[in-house]
Amino acid sequence: MVGQRKLAGVLSSVTWRGGQPRLLRFGIGLNGRHPIAPPGITLEQWLNGRCPRFDQLLLIGLGAIERLAREAGNWDTEPCL
Repeated sequence: MVGQRKLAGVLSSVTWRGGQPRLLRFGIGLNGRHPIAPPGITLEQWLNGRCPRFDQLLLIGLGAIERLAREAGNWDTEPCL
């Protein structure tokens, strides 16, 4: 939230097969440059037209997730497969 305006949100979806959940997806949606209806706000609006490129946003986001995980003490470097 930026003040009372929504900049980002949590996204989720479930794929079902035979009445059972097969795949769960979670993500973070960020309002970047595409126009959005109030009370939403885009990153470009918030930064007065200085929205970083997608690759820069990706690195910033991944870095933020890594910092949060380390601070929470749940950072595991082992492969998840």
